[in-house]
Amino acid sequence: MLSGPPLVVAKTVRVKVMEISGDGALLAADEALPVAASGRLFTTLGGQRFEGEVNVRRVDPARTPVLHGVVVVPADSRDREALDEFLRRAGA
Repeated sequence: MLSGPPLVVAKTVRVKVMEISGDGALLAADEALPVAASGRLFTTLGGQRFEGEVNVRRVDPARTPVLHGVVVVPADSRDREALDEFLRRAGA
């Protein structure tokens, strides 16, 4: 067994945002991501560009597509405003 620092390899995974809230989301993907995996989500919300850091907390691999419960942290104040405006319009 090798010892030493981990190697982190970036991978692009296409997801569909099923639900989103002020601090989390439910994402669907064709493959299961590991719990605790982190990455960046790039999407549009109500016509506005949104970028956020995501961290996978739960995975339901028994479903197709695979569902992932994630924590979402907007990248900056503009992204926070885009998310808040989207949620206001949606009545959340």
